[in-house]
Amino acid sequence: MAISTRRSTESSADRYPTSWYGSDPAAYYTRYELKTDESLDPWTDLVAVIDSLNNSADVSVSLPPVVDMGSVYCVFASDIILSSLDSYVGSGRNFYVYFDEVTGKMEWILWDTGMSYGSYWGAAQNYETLSLTYVSSTSNRPLASKIFADPTLSDEYLHELCRLFTRHFSSDLLFPKIDTLADLVRPYVYADPRKMYTDQDFEDNLDFDLTLAAIASPASRASSRRERSTSRVSSRRSASPVRSRSIRAPSSSTSSRRTTPRS
Repeated sequence: MAISTRRSTESSADRYPTSWYGSDPAAYYTRYELKTDESLDPWTDLVAVIDSLNNSADVSVSLPPVVDMGSVYCVFASDIILSSLDSYVGSGRNFYVYFDEVTGKMEWILWDTGMSYGSYWGAAQNYETLSLTYVSSTSNRPLASKIFADPTLSDEYLHELCRLFTRHFSSDLLFPKIDTLADLVRPYVYADPRKMYTDQDFEDNLDFDLTLAAIASPASRASSRRERSTSRVSSRRSASPVRSRSIRAPSSSTSSRRTTPRS
């Protein structure tokens, strides 16, 4: 069974994901969207997990039997490492859950990471010093907040974050991939008549941070390009947001190499 959160016109206070709204499955119909299921009662498993999360005295005991904790740790850690806060820990959306037919456990599925690298403004004051256990609301994001508050589960989560970082975020691994992607998109960047930065900005940003002004129209670009702005674009040589938080990393310096300018 696959379920996602709904994008709803209801008030935000009525859509807190993984919060408890009672044992009646009907209370969740407008808050989640059923994607696939062949069982006669597709909502029972979801309600049971939410019940275990919100109404258990010890989540380190109640959650592992019904939730694939590894999938949750991996996604939350990825969100933090990449400052992807248009997600459960930030906006409270953009995820799927899937109930495995063999294990019966709920698996957490990453979805829609287009607002990574701090491009989802307003969720945090400083994306580069984001807490490794950041959650936008401890009361309205109970899955994250209860994991982070529990010593056993928090330790498991931090181990997964360190594993992801040390295995995938070394400069030796990332730099060649970013150079390959830059070569792939370069002709299209140069040919784009409506881009909000220059071709040289694109090249410079592969190695240096840029600060670009908020530009309203193509006609205003030439005069306002380098004005002071809060739109800071980090390069591949920037200090890693995770390394700066004293997480053990490979011996080679790791950089974020963020190459998607924002205006």
